[in-house]
Amino acid sequence: GAKPVTLAEGLATDPSFFCEVIRAMYRSEKEIEEAKEPSQQQRDIAMNAYRLLSEWRLPPGTKSDGTFDPSVFTAWLVEVRRMTTESGHWESAKYQIGEVSFYTPVDNATALWPETVCEELDRKENERMRDGLRIEIFNSPGVHSGGGGVWYRVQAERWQSVAQSADEHGYSY
Repeated sequence: GAKPVTLAEGLATDPSFFCEVIRAMYRSEKEIEEAKEPSQQQRDIAMNAYRLLSEWRLPPGTKSDGTFDPSVFTAWLVEVRRMTTESGHWESAKYQIGEVSFYTPVDNATALWPETVCEELDRKENERMRDGLRIEIFNSPGVHSGGGGVWYRVQAERWQSVAQSADEHGYSY
């Protein structure tokens, strides 16, 4: 039941560490030639990277008191975009960023994530980021059953409300 708190903080605060984990888990999109079979050590490292990213719940820009600093998020994202574009891992990184964005503190008045996050998710070129968010929305409740579908109807109403709020705020994707 232990959680990798220090590693999660490293992912959220150190763009180069996040990029290192992404490179360990994903092949570069720049690799044109047929990929070689990874060694057992490379497979083990990739599996550990996968576990770490699967458990990551601390979005960049989230402060220790639970509030969100958009400037920290933006600076982190700019650096990650630069490094992963150079290495050929930007598409993979976008997916992971989308997943962790689900855990960004929500504005109670709008039921949306902070404007900076919403704007990033709404960029046409960030479909992979939206894919990551969408998958985390579906997976976040874990396994759930029983109740005759009441829980699912409540969730459907909640997400319909979020979608309506996004529309009202001009987010098209």
